[in-house]
Amino acid sequence: MLLSLSCNESSNRDDKVDFKAVSKSFVLELPKLHLPYSGICGQPVKPSLYAGIKQIADSLPGDLSFVGVLKQTKTFVAVLLLDTRADVQSHYLVTVNNKKYIIDKFQLFSEDCNEDEFYKIQSEYTIDTALRIKQTNNSETYERTDKGEIIESSIVRVANTRQFIIDNNGRIKPSISSK
Repeated sequence: MLLSLSCNESSNRDDKVDFKAVSKSFVLELPKLHLPYSGICGQPVKPSLYAGIKQIADSLPGDLSFVGVLKQTKTFVAVLLLDTRADVQSHYLVTVNNKKYIIDKFQLFSEDCNEDEFYKIQSEYTIDTALRIKQTNNSETYERTDKGEIIESSIVRVANTRQFIIDNNGRIKPSISSK
Protein backbone atom coordinates (compact mmCIF):
# COMPACT_ATOMS: atom_id res chain seq x y z
CA MET A 1 0.00 0.00 0.00
CA LEU A 2 1.30 3.43 -0.88
CA LEU A 3 -0.01 6.50 0.87
CA SER A 4 0.93 9.81 -0.67
CA LEU A 5 0.01 13.14 0.87
CA SER A 6 0.60 16.62 -0.38
CA CYS A 7 0.06 19.85 1.51
CA ASN A 8 0.29 23.40 0.23
CA GLU A 9 0.55 26.35 2.58
CA SER A 10 -2.78 28.11 2.42
CA SER A 11 -4.94 30.34 4.54
CA ASN A 12 -8.06 28.57 3.29
CA ARG A 13 -9.13 25.99 5.92
CA ASP A 14 -10.65 23.73 3.24
CA ASP A 15 -7.21 23.12 1.69
CA LYS A 16 -5.65 21.77 4.89
CA VAL A 17 -5.22 18.03 5.33
CA ASP A 18 -7.13 16.50 8.22
CA PHE A 19 -4.27 14.45 9.70
CA LYS A 20 -6.58 12.91 12.28
CA ALA A 21 -8.75 11.44 9.51
CA VAL A 22 -5.69 10.41 7.49
CA SER A 23 -4.20 8.69 10.54
CA LYS A 24 -7.39 6.76 11.26
CA SER A 25 -7.89 5.64 7.66
CA PHE A 26 -4.20 4.81 7.36
CA VAL A 27 -4.35 2.56 10.44
CA LEU A 28 -7.26 0.66 8.92
CA GLU A 29 -4.94 -0.51 6.14
CA LEU A 30 -2.20 -1.82 8.46
CA PRO A 31 -1.81 -5.53 9.30
CA LYS A 32 -3.76 -6.51 12.42
CA LEU A 33 -2.74 -9.02 15.10
CA HIS A 34 -5.35 -11.25 16.69
CA LEU A 35 -5.85 -10.85 20.44
CA PRO A 36 -4.99 -12.49 22.73
CA TYR A 37 -1.40 -12.25 21.50
CA SER A 38 1.57 -13.95 23.16
CA GLY A 39 5.31 -13.81 22.82
CA ILE A 40 8.07 -16.00 24.23
CA CYS A 41 11.61 -14.71 24.51
CA GLY A 42 13.75 -16.41 21.88
CA GLN A 43 10.82 -17.41 19.67
CA PRO A 44 11.24 -15.47 16.42
CA VAL A 45 8.43 -13.22 15.18
CA LYS A 46 8.26 -12.14 11.56
CA PRO A 47 8.01 -8.40 11.09
CA SER A 48 5.46 -7.09 8.62
CA LEU A 49 6.70 -6.16 5.17
CA TYR A 50 5.27 -2.71 5.87
CA ALA A 51 8.27 -0.37 5.94
CA GLY A 52 6.76 3.06 6.66
CA ILE A 53 7.15 3.00 10.43
CA LYS A 54 7.47 6.79 10.50
CA GLN A 55 3.88 7.07 9.27
CA ILE A 56 2.71 5.42 12.50
CA ALA A 57 4.57 7.87 14.74
CA ASP A 58 7.14 10.48 13.81
CA SER A 59 9.44 9.87 16.77
CA LEU A 60 9.82 6.08 16.50
CA PRO A 61 13.40 4.93 15.97
CA GLY A 62 13.92 3.74 12.40
CA ASP A 63 15.65 0.54 13.52
CA LEU A 64 12.41 -0.88 14.91
CA SER A 65 10.32 -3.17 12.71
CA PHE A 66 6.55 -3.07 12.56
CA VAL A 67 4.71 -6.32 13.40
CA GLY A 68 1.07 -5.24 13.52
CA VAL A 69 -1.75 -3.30 15.12
CA LEU A 70 -2.97 -4.85 18.36
CA LYS A 71 -6.00 -2.60 18.80
CA GLN A 72 -7.37 0.76 17.74
CA THR A 73 -9.56 2.82 20.08
CA LYS A 74 -11.05 6.30 19.81
CA THR A 75 -8.01 7.85 21.47
CA PHE A 76 -5.04 5.68 20.52
CA VAL A 77 -3.64 2.83 18.46
CA ALA A 78 -1.63 0.05 20.15
CA VAL A 79 1.06 -1.47 17.90
CA LEU A 80 3.66 -4.20 18.32
CA LEU A 81 7.20 -3.36 17.23
CA LEU A 82 10.44 -5.38 17.16
CA ASP A 83 14.03 -4.43 17.74
CA THR A 84 16.03 -7.05 15.87
CA ARG A 85 19.53 -5.60 16.32
CA ALA A 86 20.53 -7.98 19.14
CA ASP A 87 20.80 -11.76 19.04
CA VAL A 88 17.29 -12.01 20.50
CA GLN A 89 14.34 -9.90 19.37
CA SER A 90 13.01 -7.30 21.81
CA HIS A 91 9.25 -6.74 21.63
CA TYR A 92 7.72 -3.33 22.31
CA LEU A 93 4.13 -2.28 22.79
CA VAL A 94 3.68 1.34 21.71
CA THR A 95 0.55 3.46 21.99
CA VAL A 96 0.20 6.34 19.54
CA ASN A 97 -2.43 9.07 19.42
CA ASN A 98 -4.22 10.29 16.28
CA LYS A 99 -1.64 13.03 15.81
CA LYS A 100 1.13 10.40 15.48
CA TYR A 101 2.68 11.18 18.88
CA ILE A 102 3.82 8.36 21.14
CA ILE A 103 1.71 8.23 24.28
CA ASP A 104 3.61 5.37 25.94
CA LYS A 105 6.01 2.55 25.11
CA PHE A 106 6.66 -0.65 26.99
CA GLN A 107 9.21 -3.44 26.64
CA LEU A 108 7.18 -6.64 26.73
CA PHE A 109 9.98 -8.93 27.95
CA SER A 110 10.92 -7.80 31.44
CA GLU A 111 14.11 -9.88 31.34
CA ASP A 112 16.51 -10.87 28.60
CA CYS A 113 16.71 -14.52 27.64
CA ASN A 114 19.92 -15.40 29.43
CA GLU A 115 21.52 -18.73 29.96
CA ASP A 116 24.91 -19.83 31.14
CA GLU A 117 26.13 -23.05 32.68
CA PHE A 118 24.49 -22.34 36.07
CA TYR A 119 21.51 -20.08 35.29
CA LYS A 120 18.76 -19.56 32.73
CA ILE A 121 15.74 -17.31 32.43
CA GLN A 122 12.72 -17.43 30.16
CA SER A 123 10.44 -14.42 29.72
CA GLU A 124 7.01 -14.36 28.08
CA TYR A 125 3.96 -12.13 27.81
CA THR A 126 0.30 -12.23 26.83
CA ILE A 127 -1.89 -9.30 25.76
CA ASP A 128 -5.60 -10.04 26.03
CA THR A 129 -8.55 -8.50 24.18
CA ALA A 130 -8.96 -5.76 26.84
CA LEU A 131 -5.25 -4.85 26.39
CA ARG A 132 -4.25 -6.30 29.76
CA ILE A 133 -0.61 -7.38 29.71
CA LYS A 134 0.71 -10.30 31.73
CA GLN A 135 4.49 -10.72 31.93
CA THR A 136 5.98 -13.91 33.34
CA ASN A 137 9.63 -14.61 34.09
CA ASN A 138 10.79 -18.10 34.96
CA SER A 139 14.35 -18.53 36.13
CA GLU A 140 16.39 -21.51 37.23
CA THR A 141 19.69 -21.84 38.99
CA TYR A 142 21.39 -25.21 39.26
CA GLU A 143 24.64 -27.02 39.84
CA ARG A 144 26.36 -29.37 37.42
CA THR A 145 28.38 -32.53 37.80
CA ASP A 146 31.99 -32.77 36.66
CA LYS A 147 30.61 -34.10 33.37
CA GLY A 148 28.43 -31.01 32.92
CA GLU A 149 25.10 -32.66 33.69
CA ILE A 150 22.56 -30.68 35.71
CA ILE A 151 22.02 -32.04 39.23
CA GLU A 152 18.21 -32.30 39.48
CA SER A 153 18.15 -31.85 43.26
CA SER A 154 20.03 -28.52 42.93
CA ILE A 155 17.49 -26.84 40.64
CA VAL A 156 15.85 -23.77 42.18
CA ARG A 157 12.98 -22.36 40.12
CA VAL A 158 11.52 -18.89 40.58
CA ALA A 159 8.47 -17.53 38.75
CA ASN A 160 7.56 -13.87 38.76
CA THR A 161 4.38 -12.49 37.17
CA ARG A 162 3.52 -8.83 36.68
CA GLN A 163 0.36 -7.39 35.17
CA PHE A 164 -0.27 -4.10 33.41
CA ILE A 165 -3.21 -2.35 31.81
CA ILE A 166 -3.57 0.28 29.11
CA ASP A 167 -5.92 2.98 30.34
CA ASN A 168 -8.42 4.85 28.14
CA ASN A 169 -5.78 7.50 27.39
CA GLY A 170 -3.22 4.98 26.10
CA ARG A 171 -0.98 5.00 29.21
CA ILE A 172 0.51 1.68 30.32
CA LYS A 173 0.19 1.23 34.08
CA PRO A 174 0.65 -1.57 36.63
CA SER A 175 -2.59 -3.43 37.22
CA ILE A 176 -4.10 -3.10 40.67
CA SER A 177 -5.87 -6.43 40.37
CA SER A 178 -3.85 -9.65 40.41
CA LYS A 179 -6.30 -11.98 38.67
